[in-house]
Amino acid sequence: MNRPIAILIAVLLLGLVVVIVGTEQSIAAPKRDMSLLVLNLAAQVLLIAGTVAYCGFAALHSTQHIDSPGDRSMWLIATVGGNVLGSCCYYLSTYQRFRSTGQGGLMRFRSSKNA
Repeated sequence: MNRPIAILIAVLLLGLVVVIVGTEQSIAAPKRDMSLLVLNLAAQVLLIAGTVAYCGFAALHSTQHIDSPGDRSMWLIATVGGNVLGSCCYYLSTYQRFRSTGQGGLMRFRSSKNA
């Protein structure tokens, strides 16, 4: 993921919060608009799934590729605790160094067969 894409995804995820707040309906309202309800639920599902994927990949990548325990802990706290903003900072900084050396994906473990 390059820098513009990382920023775009973060902005879209944060924009979903605006959509959710804008389409919320009061429980005490006499009449509910079903289209707003569907839009609100779709935005909530997209926000949850997008945040888990965006932050989850950053957290997994940082724990797999960073050698220093202190740096690894810092990025894990930033990506899990800071959610979208912490993950975006990871993508814009440390991740780019790994990406430039061909380590942009998660590590794949190969099983060794003893013959």
